[in-house]
Amino acid sequence: YRKYLKNYLIPRFGSIPISDISQEMLQNYFNSLYLSSHTSVNTINNLRTLMSQILKYACNNRHIRYNPMTTVQKPNLRIASAVVKKEQVRDAISDEIIDKILERFPQGTPAYVPFSLCLLAGLRIGEAFWLDWRDISFENHCIFVTRQLQRRERQEPTTAYEKQLTEKHPFLKDELWYLCNPKYESKRIIPMSSTLENILVDEKERQAYYRKTLGNKYPAYYYTRDRLPSY
Repeated sequence: YRKYLKNYLIPRFGSIPISDISQEMLQNYFNSLYLSSHTSVNTINNLRTLMSQILKYACNNRHIRYNPMTTVQKPNLRIASAVVKKEQVRDAISDEIIDKILERFPQGTPAYVPFSLCLLAGLRIGEAFWLDWRDISFENHCIFVTRQLQRRERQEPTTAYEKQLTEKHPFLKDELWYLCNPKYESKRIIPMSSTLENILVDEKERQAYYRKTLGNKYPAYYYTRDRLPSY
């Protein structure tokens, strides 16, 4: 919801007094989203629900007399989907761009493996950074995608555990990360190409070497309720 507010609702309605937001204004805004090739129907429906709840809250607290979202209609989805399909254009990443990225982030740099997972297996960024070796089966040549890593924007701790954690380690308050299901609940099994499998085998061997060489000094950039970060 914070992302929806930041990326959609505040840029459009943030500078308008809530009492001046009309049904016509809302109808035109959501019509434009339905006809856009950049906004999914699922996102638009979530935005409609969020905006309705915001205005309902304002109405209940007597900031406005009625909720104008109650009369906002959905456009004809058959027509809207045809427009979206017609306008939608997908550009593939060229070999030239890929070569430039790999030149900037070659094997051994922190971005190399996440980039390879996104490029060669179609993972989202959050899914690539969540993976650990238990999710990769070299025997079956596949990757199990079950979770994704997401960053929560800076805000006050919301649970007793978070309050206790941030009091002891104040730096955690600036950037809290959490695990959640993949976008659209898209848990899946992805076959690995031989190229990607070789990259992951090399990375696993590299980590094993440094873990053995550094011993207790091998850094762990993660934490659980039982183990805090090590930097």
